[in-house]
Amino acid sequence: MRIVLLLVLLFEAISSTAQMDFYKQVKTIIADSAGGFLKLRGQPSPKQDGIDSAFFSVLQIEGTKNNEIFKVDSSRWMYSGVIADSIRFNKAKRIADEWKEKLHAAAGGQFTVEKYKVVDYNPSKYGWSIVDKNMTISIHVFGPKDTGYIVFLSLSN
Repeated sequence: MRIVLLLVLLFEAISSTAQMDFYKQVKTIIADSAGGFLKLRGQPSPKQDGIDSAFFSVLQIEGTKNNEIFKVDSSRWMYSGVIADSIRFNKAKRIADEWKEKLHAAAGGQFTVEKYKVVDYNPSKYGWSIVDKNMTISIHVFGPKDTGYIVFLSLSN
């Protein structure tokens, strides 16, 4: 019985530490957004169509991959990452919903949640925006691609 209790307590400690790391990562990105994510910029990433400046991020949000920072226009920057790819649409929606909750909790109470409205000119099929006056955190489902849908995260100032 003691072993079971010890294992439960250990699991809870590891789980809460991982959650705190995630919250700290999100807070760090939000704090650096006003400066165009300057502290988070690593090595330049390869040029992409329509993007003047792009960098690999030195901070990877737990549970994401391909984290990069892009210059959107003369005054705005975006931190981005892939949450999941090559998945079915219903699973992508479920993951987007879970991340909406995680990111809203990590961002804090000053942010409001808005459901994304699908429009013809945007390739996003589903998603959420978590918004305050200076920042938008977005979770979008793009696709379908040959291999399935992709769940994409972005934070922009």
